[in-house]
Order: sequence, then C-alpha cells, then structure tokens
Amino acid sequence: MNFENLKEKLDKRYFKISEYFNDSFDIFKHLFKKEKKFIAFFLVSYLVLQIILTYINSTKLNISDFTLIFLLLLQIIINSVGIQKVGGLIEISNKKISIFKTIKKSFIVYFYIMGISVVLDFVNNSMIGILLILFLFFNSLFFVHLVYLRDLDFIQTVKYNFYLCKGNRIRLLVPVIILILFFYFIFLPIKFIFGIVPNTSILSLGFIFKLILTIFSSLFNLILLTMATLIFLNVLYMDLKNLKKEDSISKKNLENDNKNNDDNYKLSE
Repeated sequence: MNFENLKEKLDKRYFKISEYFNDSFDIFKHLFKKEKKFIAFFLVSYLVLQIILTYINSTKLNISDFTLIFLLLLQIIINSVGIQKVGGLIEISNKKISIFKTIKKSFIVYFYIMGISVVLDFVNNSMIGILLILFLFFNSLFFVHLVYLRDLDFIQTVKYNFYLCKGNRIRLLVPVIILILFFYFIFLPIKFIFGIVPNTSILSLGFIFKLILTIFSSLFNLILLTMATLIFLNVLYMDLKNLKKEDSISKKNLENDNKNNDDNYKLSE
C-alpha cells in the first residue's frame, strides 16, 4: 500500500464509492501484513469485550452503573485506537498513540454520548424523540474522528463537525450502509447455523461458532473504522483545499480592488 500516493489523492478530488472500498481493503490488508501487534491488540481486546457482554446477556447479570460506564468506555477506546492507527497510516504520521490522550479524548466522546442521552430523556413525545435522534445522528457523523485525529477544543469540534456534515452525509453513509448490508448477508447464515448447534461445553461446536462470529465481527468493525476514517480524511482535505481556494480568491479580489482604487485615484489627479 503506497500511503504517499493515497495522501496526495485525498485533496485532489472526492473519491468514488468503489475507490473508498478498494483503498479501505488495501489498508486493511496492510494492517494484517505489517501491523501484526496492532491487529493482535485489536482482536484480543474486542474478543474479551464481546465475551464479557455475552456472559452478561446470557446470565442476565445485574451490573452496576460503574461497570456499564467502564464497558462503554472500553468499547470507545478500542475503536479509537483503530481510528488513530488508520489515520496515522493514511496521513503518514509517525506519532505514537498516547494512552493518556486516548483516554482523555474517550471521556469527551463518552460525555458527548451521555449528553445526548440526557437531552433525549427530557423528550416525552416518541415522534419528537425519533426526529431528535435522527437529527443528532445525521449531524454527528464526523465528531469522533475530529476528536481523535485533530487537536480542537470541544466547541470547535462540535461546530466543525456540523459544518462538515453539510453536503457530506451521503458520502459517508452510502458506502458504510453497503458494507453493513454485505456483512449481514454473510453474518446471518453463520448466526443461523450457530443457533441450531448445541452449546454444551467450551469445546462444543456452538462455542467454536461463537468464537468465529466474534472474530468475524471484530474484523468487520476494523474494516468499517478504516473506511469511515478514509472518508473523513477525504472530506476534511477537500474542505481545507476549498478554504485555501476561497482565501486566495478573496485575496486576489482585494488586491484587484486596491489596484482599481489606486488607478481611479491617479485618474482623478
């Protein structure tokens, strides 16, 4: 995978859907070939998290609010490491992933999610609640990537996220929805087989199928994060390019205006 060429392409034009898929899978293949420690961390972390969640669901265990917060933060942190790793590769950044910064930024994402939940709790009308959820979802598409891949304060992040969402929602959602549908097309038959196989012991076919499903879903999650990160950077780079263009045009217009004013002044003399 030639990341220098990929980075150069990011601000040339918006990618086609096929390019998002091709480049995402190329990055994914690179991770498996060259980033084995990261892949091991991601798979093991995701696997442990899913085993914990499965155990809680199957035993209907009553857990404390603190445990729920911890599990949600763990999920956010695992995904954030994936986003930072893929973002670092695409942008050819040699910065190491800081554990302290990752945890700090994960709390920002967590409180953002909790803030949305609190707002929704005050909504009594179900239709208004659904509309509010859709509004917040469609206007939060780039928030997480901005948190982890750019050093902006919270207000700047929220504002820039809203700004990037305008005109770019379809660009992100269409490839992601296609990928999710493709995943479920493969996932559902495997899940059906798992459902009819008895799960009596740790060495049973049922347990093996469950393990396969978890590994499969973790790999899918990584591909999804890779694609979303690639789309985010393409949108971001194109926006920065357009801002530079607008800035240069406005400067040129200002220079022309000043020149015309000088010419008019000379004529009047």
